[in-house]
Amino acid sequence: MIHRIFQLLVGLWLGSILSVGYLVAPVIFTKLPDRQLAGLIAGEIFSITTTMTIVLGVVLLGLSNWQVSRGFAKYRQIRWFVLLILLFAIGASLMQLWMMDLKRLASIEGVAVMQSTYATPFARLHGVSSV
Repeated sequence: MIHRIFQLLVGLWLGSILSVGYLVAPVIFTKLPDRQLAGLIAGEIFSITTTMTIVLGVVLLGLSNWQVSRGFAKYRQIRWFVLLILLFAIGASLMQLWMMDLKRLASIEGVAVMQSTYATPFARLHGVSSV
């Protein structure tokens, strides 16, 4: 039973990442004429997805540890993969906070972040977080 719950949670996680990253975000940017608004909406969606990934990662890590303690050896490797995903999600969350701060600083100057002096670090962060 736990194995099926684990598989369901992994499916939810993977499905959300793929649908947001490769379906929702591109559609937002192609359908909205204002790229700044599209970025704001996509950023909110990515923030929710990252939070969900962290929560699911913690649950999956707990389930993996529980399965290992019950003698299911294949979960030893799986839990390292889950931990890696969790660390990436925490890193993505920190990058999103940094990007939001750069947007806030640009708005204080009265310009969009890509027209500000913060455009280069923002673009670099955006590139890394996209990966």
